[in-house]
Amino acid sequence: STRGLDASTALEYVRALRVATDTFQATTVVSLYQAGENLYRHFDKVCVIYEGKMAYFGPAAQARQYFIDMGYEPANRQTTADFLVAVTDPNGRI
Repeated sequence: STRGLDASTALEYVRALRVATDTFQATTVVSLYQAGENLYRHFDKVCVIYEGKMAYFGPAAQARQYFIDMGYEPANRQTTADFLVAVTDPNGRI
């Protein structure tokens, strides 16, 4: 988890996970706290869970557009990770 880490340390942590995952051809499951775009881009896939059900599982690069195509609108300058959290929060939706 990146909770409690400053942005540069969180990025270093995620880069280390990416290297380990690639090197050992492993699967890594991570929960990120306030992930910026520079962190989010290091992930291949994302899973969005809403009320105990999977709302999306697939390529991280396609998740934002998936929800936009469903009618959700990201806020101005909202990061992808924050947008994905917002679609699961009725109070966070635009």
